[in-house]
Amino acid sequence: MTSPSDARPQPRWDLVALAVRFRREQLGYGVDDLAAHLGIPADSWRTLEAGQRPSGFGKEHAAAASTALGWTPDSLDRIVRGRRPVDAPGALPTIARSAPPTSARSAPPTLARAAREEVVRAAPGRSAPWFLAPICSKGPDGVRRVDPARLGVLGGLVILGVVIVVFFTR
Repeated sequence: MTSPSDARPQPRWDLVALAVRFRREQLGYGVDDLAAHLGIPADSWRTLEAGQRPSGFGKEHAAAASTALGWTPDSLDRIVRGRRPVDAPGALPTIARSAPPTSARSAPPTLARAAREEVVRAAPGRSAPWFLAPICSKGPDGVRRVDPARLGVLGGLVILGVVIVVFFTR
């Protein structure tokens, strides 16, 4: 009998499906364009986006797909294990876009890279202001950003504090 600590985590292809679909749409790639660039059938990519491992989709395809999506080569393996993908520093899209980006957040990578470099040039070595430090984290490219998870925790604590104050003042 195996103990819970001996059990290996099950692959999370559902997470891969969500991540790759979101990233592909964010970058404005079409399924056919991305699949052709990777040298796999478009149906295989659709199977991946449906949350299943396509047959014949090996580590080399996973690394190529990760790189084409602007992640480090091991990112799809990380997602399968339930971890977050890692953006490749300074990565640019490797294929032509078939449609404009669907998200207002996704600027062309060259502009995003230029903006990141401008921030680093403008304030080398500066940390976040004291009131933002608890909710900021340093990204793999060395730039500090507001971490949504930390922001959510801080917001929850603020709401809890307000509820406690209101409760005891009545």
